[in-house]
Amino acid sequence: MTNRLLVGLGIAAAITAAAGALAPAALAQDLAEGVSCGDHSCRNDTDDIYRIEVRVHCSDFGGTYEKSIWVNSHSTEDVQASCGHWKHGMTHPGTSTVNPDGSWSHTPTTTDPDTYESGMVMGIDYLNATVDNSSRRRPGAPAPSGSCFRTKHPDPHRDRPCRWTITRVDGRGDRARPLDSRTVVRSR
Repeated sequence: MTNRLLVGLGIAAAITAAAGALAPAALAQDLAEGVSCGDHSCRNDTDDIYRIEVRVHCSDFGGTYEKSIWVNSHSTEDVQASCGHWKHGMTHPGTSTVNPDGSWSHTPTTTDPDTYESGMVMGIDYLNATVDNSSRRRPGAPAPSGSCFRTKHPDPHRDRPCRWTITRVDGRGDRARPLDSRTVVRSR
């Protein structure tokens, strides 16, 4: 009788351990054929770019927010989610006092600086996946470097956004380059 009990408990333990080992794979959620998300990342095994809508649940302010991420073809993208928020600093009103000579003096209203309060991501819901090839790069087009979102000028008040021009060079394809006041745009 004891042997049967031990064998039965051993089998139950083995089944429980097997179910526990398979559980992380079961957490992956298929949103479309070839697109799955789970554990703060999404995988795209198709030839298309997908826009994935996610809902982030936060602990600090008890709220949720939605955002989109784009996953390129045949790649994995991490879901960058955070739940921190900025809290406005307290405002301290100024005071008015009468001076010995009968005039009034006023202290200005002051405000404490804003503070960032971090929170914890409690969960992410993966809502849907939609094909979105609008951001697909053309074959042979240069990869964006990310270095020209703003053109730096020695005077920070004179920064200006970069402008780009696409020109055809010797029939070899499109080339992107920064457009500034010295650039002459020629069309073929």
